Amino acid sequence: MLRPPCVPRVASSCLAAALLFVASTPVPATQLVVSRGARQLRAKYDAARDALLDARRADRTQLDYGKESPAVLELYDRAWKVIGEWTVAYLRRNPRPTPGSLAAAIAELNQTAGDGCVAKGDYELEGGPVFVECFVVSARVLRLGSDPDSAYAVALSFGWRGKLLFVSPSRDLVWKEVLPARVGTIVALPDDRRGRHRFYVDARPGDDFPLGSLACKEMTVWDWDGRQARELVRHNYTTFKSEGVRHRGEWLTMHTRGGIRTFYVSNQDRRLMATQRVRVTPNGVQDLGLRYDAPEYQLADELLHRTLHGEDVSLIATPDAARRTAALLAGVKRDEKCCGSLGELMESAIRRDGSSTTVELHLDRYHAGRLDLELTIGRPTGKARVTGVRAISATSSASR
Repeated sequence: MLRPPCVPRVASSCLAAALLFVASTPVPATQLVVSRGARQLRAKYDAARDALLDARRADRTQLDYGKESPAVLELYDRAWKVIGEWTVAYLRRNPRPTPGSLAAAIAELNQTAGDGCVAKGDYELEGGPVFVECFVVSARVLRLGSDPDSAYAVALSFGWRGKLLFVSPSRDLVWKEVLPARVGTIVALPDDRRGRHRFYVDARPGDDFPLGSLACKEMTVWDWDGRQARELVRHNYTTFKSEGVRHRGEWLTMHTRGGIRTFYVSNQDRRLMATQRVRVTPNGVQDLGLRYDAPEYQLADELLHRTLHGEDVSLIATPDAARRTAALLAGVKRDEKCCGSLGELMESAIRRDGSSTTVELHLDRYHAGRLDLELTIGRPTGKARVTGVRAISATSSASR
């Protein structure tokens, strides 16, 4: 089964694969001269695409994201090479296109893609639709700068892979890795003090998959000095399909499912949400990290995770709380069938009372029973630490 690089946890199956569907309707690029060289490039592109479809029909597992066979990766490389050559050929004939014209010209490679490009989907729901997929290329284009002979940044999607292509004014190519951005955007940011062009790519490869409410996404920030491209920030994250990167003034923010490791919630549950913030100023780009909507869950997870792995907890828990946590988790096995966690967070409660906070966690381990804990958080040294841990009854006033 195809699995993107970040996979949200779900209560029913513990896996929610955000399949990457790529479909593109070619847009005529009226300025593209159909020369002998263009026909040769299209033939090479068709050959690589058809070979990928044949490989998929033979054994779809060899196209699983991040686990592709060497032969499949070589076919992808062949396709990327042709796409790059096609892009340069168009720019040499049309040296100052608009971003839309360049994107349309790249999509012209799909001209011969018809029924032959359709492959069976990864999911066939009983009594439901059969989803189809195609190996076609699509592009999101940004012109870098206002000079007549500008460079271009092109976020490309092909199959279940993505590339970021920089085309210099001299038409040299620089390739970088990104997730497919067919569903997503490429957005200019203000230049830095040294005049380097900056932008971000908001890739949402699973947003158009008709099942589930969550999808894996990626935000990357880049700069370009005219010859070299630099990746400044990269975040792969999971969030709701309706949410992406928010750009307001100097700030880029993403509301994410965070990185809790020892327990999880169902798809629609927002208790473990966090905000990732990136600040873009003339002096540089600052990644300010994650801030959880309820930071108590993060502290509880950190204590449980370190205890399970025999790591030091002295900075986040008192000696007594550390001993009690170790005793409660002694002999407790993680659910290796569900992300190695301790279970699904069912009911929970956070009660704040002055400088002290109480956190109830009720974890359903299904075949392994329940784990019900209460943590007390204080600030004996000014920083939040777990000061008490005890087992509690499965029945409480906590709610989901």
